[in-house]
Amino acid sequence: REARVLALIAPSPARLERLLRQPLTVNGRQVRYRFPVVKAKQLSLTMHALNDHTPSSHPIALRDWLRTLPGIGPKTASWIVRNRDARARVAILDIHVIRACQILGLFPFGVQLPRDYNRLEAAFLWFSDQLGVLPGDLDAAMWYEMRVAPTLVAEAVEKAGASTEPPVEFHALSGRSLATLMHPHMNV
Repeated sequence: REARVLALIAPSPARLERLLRQPLTVNGRQVRYRFPVVKAKQLSLTMHALNDHTPSSHPIALRDWLRTLPGIGPKTASWIVRNRDARARVAILDIHVIRACQILGLFPFGVQLPRDYNRLEAAFLWFSDQLGVLPGDLDAAMWYEMRVAPTLVAEAVEKAGASTEPPVEFHALSGRSLATLMHPHMNV
């Protein structure tokens, strides 16, 4: 803030790198930013893109556009969209939410992000619809509960049989029931 770099139209990577290399005081202690060279290049390119393009106000179009920017993946793009529109139909899938969904049998173990993000999100949105809960309320509740109980989470993951093999057939959802997902060979 003090350097007023955000007021600039598009600062150079060199200027951003100099700023990122300066130590910051966080909670009374000095910390250094990780990967200042890479982050400076990403920030400069992103700031140029923001000045050259007016993104859509539609949540999904905005999220898809944000994902094209350097250094912004699906989780970060979804987080930005959710902060603009709390009712947006996007899921913020971090490790806590993913583990909760694995314990429930909604997500397989051994997923790879960002490759599987869209399929996981489709399953999550379907699940939130089945519960009649906004995706943002559901992922926030899962995140909180999984984060505050690490020992219970570790035990639940172990009990669920965490392995690299998915416990259910994994694909995009098309209105299938959770029971069908959890037990694909049963006629439910």
